[in-house]
Amino acid sequence: MSIKPVPLYEELTITTGQLVKMLSTSFSKFASKKLISQHPSVFLLGQPGVGKSQSVYQIASNLGKKTKKQVHVADLRLILFNPVDMRGIPIADLESETAIWLKPESLNLNDSEDIINILFLDELTSAPQSIQAAAYQIALERRIGEHKIPNNTFIIAAGNRLEDESVTYDMPAALKNRFMHFRIKSDYEDWKIWALERKIHPLILRFLDDNPNMLKTDKFDTESNIIVTPRSWEMLSNVLKTLGGNLKDNIDWISAVVGVSMTHLMLQESKGLRFIDILNGSYSNQELSLTTIQSLTSIIISEMSSFIEDRIKTQNIMQFMQYLPTDFAIQIFKNMLQYEYNNYQLSDLDGYSELLQKVDDLDD
Repeated sequence: MSIKPVPLYEELTITTGQLVKMLSTSFSKFASKKLISQHPSVFLLGQPGVGKSQSVYQIASNLGKKTKKQVHVADLRLILFNPVDMRGIPIADLESETAIWLKPESLNLNDSEDIINILFLDELTSAPQSIQAAAYQIALERRIGEHKIPNNTFIIAAGNRLEDESVTYDMPAALKNRFMHFRIKSDYEDWKIWALERKIHPLILRFLDDNPNMLKTDKFDTESNIIVTPRSWEMLSNVLKTLGGNLKDNIDWISAVVGVSMTHLMLQESKGLRFIDILNGSYSNQELSLTTIQSLTSIIISEMSSFIEDRIKTQNIMQFMQYLPTDFAIQIFKNMLQYEYNNYQLSDLDGYSELLQKVDDLDD
């Protein structure tokens, strides 16, 4: 695949675990020196469900342990607000013949020295420009209208990426310049540490141990309403632990969370047919149901970007394709032809000529 040039001012890309460690350290040091108000406002950019919100609450927990103070998170979902909600309600001051603004409850932060606040402005990039203007004042002046943000308050904002197919508005340059920026990426080993602490269902952990690339959906521009993120697996874990039973007992519930193909792959892997074995070439030929073939075809295509640069894994997939009905093998092969290859030539792999001939025969 072609390599894109790195922008000169590219954001730092880190995992949620790295973020929690960094901000827990910096927040505690600023707090110990009574310089909370001087800590730069922080902006977290990442796909939905990657763990931005959970990270903020973990930072708050760590900060409380380090400082021995009560840490309060004021969580404002900006997409639900309008400018009046942010500034408050105006009332008349008859004595001065002016209007004064009552502070909104959401910004009524305790300024006690025994408390540390984290003002979390979530879904900032999904908020319209009028709300982003209010966020600009918070980040720049640490105030909103007449209401000052207490000095014991750290400010964190978060938003989704433009490519995530969610409601997203680009931030004005002046607002971007008021934050220190972190681009959040998902990492399975990082997420697994959190998952073990939260006691995520063992069947989910077993499946993702073999298929770490399936922790999240990479492409959001699909017709399906199923978007798999770390949040999805947490949701599914809660359902499975509450309902009880095995995967087969809960097939419809699992499908509703992570999709039909993923569900059937989980069922097959619980029976011994593992996607990782197909990638590693340790798959032994066995009779597959039509549903399993459909699911595996869908998974191979959706996960192709994660293995296609590896010649050995791609060769193993092509070997497995020999056991599939022609139309499914061709469907996978056509997707392979759409990629550019830097490390090898697809045409050098065993089975390439036969598959190419099948494509030509089908097109004729």
